[in-house]
Amino acid sequence: MKKLVALMLLCVSFVAAAVELPMAPPPELAAKAWLLLDVQSGQVLVEKNADQRIEPASLTKLMSAYLDFAAIRAGRLKLTDSVPVSEHAWKTEGSRMFIEPNRPVTVDELLRGMIVQSGNDATIALAEQVGGSEAGFAVMMNQQAQRLGMTNSHFVNATGLPDPQHYTTARDLARLAAAIVRDFPEFYPLYSIKEYRYNNIAQPNRNRLLWSDPSVDGMKTGHTESAGYCLIASGKRDNRRLLSVVLGTAADSVRAMESQRLLNYGFQFYDTVKLYGKNQTVTSLKVWKGSSSMVKAGFTRDIYISLPRGQGKGIKATLTTRQPLLAPLVVGQQVGTVALTLNGKPLGQYPLQALTASALPISSAAPGIACCCGSNKERKMNPEDSLIEYPSDFPIKIMGATHPEFVDIIGAVVLQHAPDFDLACMEIRPSSGGNYTSLTCTVRATSREQLDNLYRALTGHAMVKLVL
Repeated sequence: MKKLVALMLLCVSFVAAAVELPMAPPPELAAKAWLLLDVQSGQVLVEKNADQRIEPASLTKLMSAYLDFAAIRAGRLKLTDSVPVSEHAWKTEGSRMFIEPNRPVTVDELLRGMIVQSGNDATIALAEQVGGSEAGFAVMMNQQAQRLGMTNSHFVNATGLPDPQHYTTARDLARLAAAIVRDFPEFYPLYSIKEYRYNNIAQPNRNRLLWSDPSVDGMKTGHTESAGYCLIASGKRDNRRLLSVVLGTAADSVRAMESQRLLNYGFQFYDTVKLYGKNQTVTSLKVWKGSSSMVKAGFTRDIYISLPRGQGKGIKATLTTRQPLLAPLVVGQQVGTVALTLNGKPLGQYPLQALTASALPISSAAPGIACCCGSNKERKMNPEDSLIEYPSDFPIKIMGATHPEFVDIIGAVVLQHAPDFDLACMEIRPSSGGNYTSLTCTVRATSREQLDNLYRALTGHAMVKLVL
């Protein structure tokens, strides 16, 4: 079922000016590859050679930082923890923080040494603490890359030192940098620090834009002879955040200048418009065979779009809903799609999600836990079930087709029924072919009823193929 969403058009009508100005062409940069991303909308505004494999150099440390931040969030690291310095970390080549084996150094100091000073020694010390070894940490880096959708990246070390099997793309780097901004706002300010002193050695941040552009507050530089001079920069003006990726320039000054040109172009010639707020009702849909006959539908996150200035009149939105909708439906489950076009050209598609749930009536509910989606087979209650003492920990494995939002959506379902669950502890494993993703989480259930409700929500979800 399709219908035109007139309300959505009203939300962006203010963008259109009385006189539409011609769109300036994007700048041509003196670089091998580049990309400009609107962080709020997720739209790429400008790109060239964005999917070409490149050597990331120290931009690799963005992935290292992501995993370090996640370890702190999960409680496996504390900022005040003292980290041992191995001989491998101490003697590593390239840029250094100048840590020493016999001198205590904290996680907080190492983070600053890695981010501000781009210290390879600091990066390896943290990698060994989180992953057991740098090689083990590299395995974690590749797992996280798959989770973030970085399909053209492969890491073999934590620092970015050259290796034929160590590569990424401008598009993947933009996705990674945006994930840090989105997932770890408490740590992102580290990227704005202009200088850090350790061991009586002060080193400046190599991101020149931190001095020349007040709107720029991160992120990371990189350089090797083979990679050239690279810079990922992020800036915020009038509550709009853009992120530029410029790779393979000839000099430090060039990467800063070209990044500035790219950011200025995006801020000058594009607008970022908020279409819908998180949990704002877009429409209500009929549900069949459920405990409630209607569910509210919208988005579980704020929805923004990027538009060329003065072209708001050309946007149209079409809502397609899945019909018939059959219970059970859980919050976050996709129930439709909103497709946007600008002057007849596709602009993007956004999954419409259930904002309220509709369970099966009690008379239709399973006496046990359903284990396999698409099947009427159910797990009957075992005699041992009555012997379980609650609260108790239960491992749950969830399998579904690989999708960019699979982890976030299923994580939201788990949190709905187990609010104390730590998403950072969820284990994510893509299949060897990349078609399926399995999630393993250990949930602390306080009652059998809570556990049953979680299993029913998972097995009834359209994105889930199997629950064990």
